[in-house]
Amino acid sequence: MILISQRMDNHVMLTIQKDILMDNSRDFYLEFEASVEDATIQEISLNFGEIRYVDSSGIGSLIKLTTICRNKGRNMNVFNLNKALSSVFKLAGLHNVIVVLKKEEFLEKYPGFKEYIG
Repeated sequence: MILISQRMDNHVMLTIQKDILMDNSRDFYLEFEASVEDATIQEISLNFGEIRYVDSSGIGSLIKLTTICRNKGRNMNVFNLNKALSSVFKLAGLHNVIVVLKKEEFLEKYPGFKEYIG
């Protein structure tokens, strides 16, 4: 299992447990889809606090999932990126596609999830 899901009302937070690499990017994609299949979900947050690395296939999965979310009228954000991942997201142009929040910003905006974030 790559994702752990916590839900509050119409918001789901997915904590990623493993680096997203070519070997597991399809599993990540499928788990993401299964976690947000409920049509009442409007807000999706990805917690990258335990992730050190995302390769190009992982970046591709994130872009594809972001597009799918937008087409369904859902908001998606990522948070808790380390410095290296933040640089990768900037180089890949993901900051232009996905809302990127610092951990503190996320907790300020969504304080109900505080108990689930280390």
